[in-house]
This record gives sequence, C-alpha cells and structure tokens, in this order.
Amino acid sequence: MKKLYHNLLNRAWKRDYLRKEFKNACSAIKAKGTQQKQPPDPDAKKNALILHLEFHPQDNNKQRLHEMYKEHCGELFKELFDIDRPVIAYSRPKNLGDYITQAKLHQADGKSASTIMGEFKQGLTL
Repeated sequence: MKKLYHNLLNRAWKRDYLRKEFKNACSAIKAKGTQQKQPPDPDAKKNALILHLEFHPQDNNKQRLHEMYKEHCGELFKELFDIDRPVIAYSRPKNLGDYITQAKLHQADGKSASTIMGEFKQGLTL
C-alpha cells in the first residue's frame, strides 16, 4: 500500500486526495471483514456437475437451465453419480481484440528480458 501511495505521488496525484481515498478503501475493507461469511463447504463441489458454457445473450438463462436439468436428468444423475445439483458457469466468448492482441513472448538465448529492454532503451539494438 505504501509503495502504491508513493508511486501515485510521484505521478503528480494530490496528497490530500490520495489520503482520503486510501482511508475510504481501508474503511471498506474493515467493514467487509466484520461481515460474517460462511466458510465454503469442501464437500459442496464433490456432488456438483459443472456445466461450462460460452455466454450468449440469446441463450436460455440459468434458471431455465436448472429447470431443464431437474426435469430431464436430475433424478437419474443423483441415482447414478450422486450429483446433487448442476453448477452453470459462463465464459466470455473470444472477441476480435482477443485474436488481434494475442502475443507470445520469446526470450533470446543467454539474455534476460531486462537486458534486452535496457539495450533497446539505450538505442543499442535495431
């Protein structure tokens, strides 16, 4: 937190503004910490079927998928596999930006990335 604070000061952020924001953040963290949360049940995932789907706005919603699961295979899966419930997880479909910005970094033999960047900054490489 100190390092972030000093980095922001070095980037011309106002000291009073930063102090106010850091105090607000600390208060929010403390308030969240006082809320009683139930610890996750380690056995909950054991009896769950996780359906990982790519999100599409025109697909069925989670509630409808749960209803279809219960109607068509809920009892059978409970009996055969001891599955209590389905868990429906969505992932974001790839977009144009994902394809355009895919980058793989390769490291030159015998040189670290910091050495290469230092040479680049000094104008020693083409």
